[in-house]
Amino acid sequence: MTTTVTARHRVALAGLVTDGITSKAIAGALVSIANSPAAFQRWLRLYSTQFGAAWNTMPQRPDQTRSRADGLFYFLDLPNGNYELNISVPGFGKRYGSVVRKVKVATAANGSYQLDWANVSIPPTAIEGCVSSKKINVSFARVQVQGSGETAFSDNAGLYSITGVEPGKRTLLVYAQGYKPVTQPITIAKPGDLQTVNFNLLHSAG
Repeated sequence: MTTTVTARHRVALAGLVTDGITSKAIAGALVSIANSPAAFQRWLRLYSTQFGAAWNTMPQRPDQTRSRADGLFYFLDLPNGNYELNISVPGFGKRYGSVVRKVKVATAANGSYQLDWANVSIPPTAIEGCVSSKKINVSFARVQVQGSGETAFSDNAGLYSITGVEPGKRTLLVYAQGYKPVTQPITIAKPGDLQTVNFNLLHSAG
């Protein structure tokens, strides 16, 4: 006679990954457990030996997961203790920075998890600023990153924001009806940096 045992897994830790500027959910963010209690580390070493070299290429593991289309992620059946999460978005190159988040896993007297929501905002590599002319805000000016083509238009207050830009040396092009085009070289030092670049346009002749 065969006895079937149903394993009931429980969510021990969950969170939501969003864009730090737009607040939109980020799908495919990599959430890894960097530091954890000794009990989890011992169990993880035993578990990893079952998979050998394939362990390092597994997309889903007990110590790492990916955010879903709605930005949600979760870990199951973790021992109690303090954890440190590393959250990054490798699928977007260097267009996002990374975040370290400390969380705690704990259970109540009845054995259920006291869920600690690890909501995380990932800083995008971004450029923002104001487009004006003689202290008058210029709306609907087009600000474009030369080469890669990321584009934004200034709003009624002259403000613009371009997110998801690759870091490095870039050149911004600004066009607005009735004004002379402007170019501005900039340097974005590292992923997740926010560069503020303001423009003062001159009226075109005629």
